[in-house]
Amino acid sequence: MKIAVAAVVVVAIVAALARVRDARLVRGEKRLALSVNKQVIEEYLAAFRESDHARVLATLTEDVEWVIPGAFHKKGKPAFDAEIENPAFECRPDIRHERLTQEGDVVVCEGRVKTKKKGGPELWLAFCDVFELRGGKIAKLTSYFMPLGQP
Repeated sequence: MKIAVAAVVVVAIVAALARVRDARLVRGEKRLALSVNKQVIEEYLAAFRESDHARVLATLTEDVEWVIPGAFHKKGKPAFDAEIENPAFECRPDIRHERLTQEGDVVVCEGRVKTKKKGGPELWLAFCDVFELRGGKIAKLTSYFMPLGQP
């Protein structure tokens, strides 16, 4: 009887600790270990925020494609490199990603970005980036944007 009660208590404690862990994860206090593909995307985002061309390019395949439907379709590292610091914009983008979701070699990143076109107003955009990876590198990026008001 004592063993059964002790087992129930242990199960209850483990469940309570799991709930605390889950609550901390929701509040961002602790992150789960990221998959290799998610780590690549985290590195890409950090490098892009800093306009670090070498680090961004290190996350890409040679034949990378970047598509913004209705805006452009770039192919290859040189074309991608030219967009890291697009001359139509005044500053580095303030990228704030909120969620990474993975299914196999596809990682979806949701967030918002603040940027400013030369001579224009500050822009806040919601984004959803769909990354297709091959061999641990980004082979294709499809970016979707939607204008927002101030966050």
